[in-house]
Amino acid sequence: MNTRWSGFFCGLMLLCCSPISVAEQSEPQPVNELLAQQLADGKLVALGDVHGSPLIVQQLLAFLAEPQHWQQVDDIAVEFGNSRYQAVADRYVVDGAAMDLSQVRPIWRDTLYFMAWQYDVYEQLVQQLRQWNQTRTHKVRLVLAEPPLDWSSLTAQGWQQQVAQREQGYVQIITQQVLQPKRRGILLFGTFHMMKQPVVMQNGESFSSLVALLRQQQDADIYTVWPRIAGDKVSAQATAPYLLPLASSALGAQPFSHITARVGGSEPALLRDVADAYQFLASTARKAPYSHAALTDTVWHQELQRRAAIVGGRSGQQIQQWLTQHAITAPK
Repeated sequence: MNTRWSGFFCGLMLLCCSPISVAEQSEPQPVNELLAQQLADGKLVALGDVHGSPLIVQQLLAFLAEPQHWQQVDDIAVEFGNSRYQAVADRYVVDGAAMDLSQVRPIWRDTLYFMAWQYDVYEQLVQQLRQWNQTRTHKVRLVLAEPPLDWSSLTAQGWQQQVAQREQGYVQIITQQVLQPKRRGILLFGTFHMMKQPVVMQNGESFSSLVALLRQQQDADIYTVWPRIAGDKVSAQATAPYLLPLASSALGAQPFSHITARVGGSEPALLRDVADAYQFLASTARKAPYSHAALTDTVWHQELQRRAAIVGGRSGQQIQQWLTQHAITAPK
């Protein structure tokens, strides 16, 4: 065995409830090397994001920082963008038009789950893509994958309908913007949008994610990365950003329901059935800093109050809790 992995494997033996033989493991690989190989093989790469953690976006930026990797990518398709603003994204990110960030923020603020995108790391991603596009010959586009919606006229019923239809909406936009033009892409979506096949969730309902639908309807060749997230029943001592290919690993042979409690106990899928690689992260903490604008923009805070009343329920409560947590009160 290569000695540089020996310490990593010692930690890997603690992965699951039962001991895992070192001999059963495939060798973990540095993130950038494995992702570059998948792109070179003509696959879309699907990175499971961890909302509230900066680590996945930071790893994506570290990958794209290398000019040879930047050349492998045409599109970054993201969950955090309302496609109503695709022209804005193209002007700002690709063309480098002189625009204030206040003109760009509706891209992620006018989404269905806008509270998930208030972290500074998403603004950093947009700004860094813009900067690289202005200094490099090859251009990488930010593809906004959420179907268009207009919060100025959105009702509670309309919001619920959009939520119910969003996976298929993602499929349509990625098919039109990435697959049909045969562009090379990376998908950045919440982890549970990245499962390769339908699974039975904890509530007993079958769920077909974006990636499962793309594979089924478009025969898309996608390499899916599942990150270690809080609640995963996986104990790992490694802190370096490694990917463990799952096809021939003991971890990949674990029942998916043993990895995450969000999946029903009757779900027969193995982890390798829903993902191609498992990404070890330095931390599962969701402590990404919020953007300065999210905390200080009083007009935005008034809009949050308005939207909380529209969506109601658990989502509305979460908005109010966030406002209370940051000592933001309703305007008088």
